[in-house]
Amino acid sequence: MINLDIENLNDVNLILERLEAHDRFIEAKIELFEEIDKIKNNNNTNRKNINKKKIPEIINKKEKKSILSNIINILNYVFPDYEFKYLNNSNYKYIKNINSVIDNINYNLFYIIENIYRGFNKKIWKILKELIDFKYCDVYTYLNDTDNDPYVDKESISSFNYFFFAKKNKRILFISCITKPKYKNHNDEDFNNIYMGIQDEPSINEQNEYYDEDSSFY
Repeated sequence: MINLDIENLNDVNLILERLEAHDRFIEAKIELFEEIDKIKNNNNTNRKNINKKKIPEIINKKEKKSILSNIINILNYVFPDYEFKYLNNSNYKYIKNINSVIDNINYNLFYIIENIYRGFNKKIWKILKELIDFKYCDVYTYLNDTDNDPYVDKESISSFNYFFFAKKNKRILFISCITKPKYKNHNDEDFNNIYMGIQDEPSINEQNEYYDEDSSFY
């Protein structure tokens, strides 16, 4: 797996990592990763053992292992000060309703930024829909179960995290948000300079636009 360096996401993350909004301070991240196919092993030593098992079971176990491995690798990359290697399949959850996920991201993050920078919500969804096809995504969320965790903070008001596994291009979009009480001020001019830089790029197909007034994501 590799982390894709997307210029517009870098600009957005400069805003998200140090965002103040009224009475709260938001620490958010948006990262894009791409899976790399492993070289197939031509050794057929265990073929007989594999053939004795039910194929759906093999596929299911392999898929779960891949999901967990990707989630662990992403969390370790995004939060290098924490250790996630001991996670298991009980530490993530599949989310069926992607519209509820989008609503939560909008309500707890993008709409808050929209109140500061008009047009942000529409712009960010245009950027994201260029990167993955949300119609063909499986969505998972990480479930923490330890005190040594970025999402378990005494100062935290709320938090969420989502992994969008895009099937077509084998990409994984990670969106994370941790909200804390406001405790210090930042220079608004810095935010304006960053935001104006986002306005120019990228070129977007009109069919990929997300209209925030529509109750449905698609």
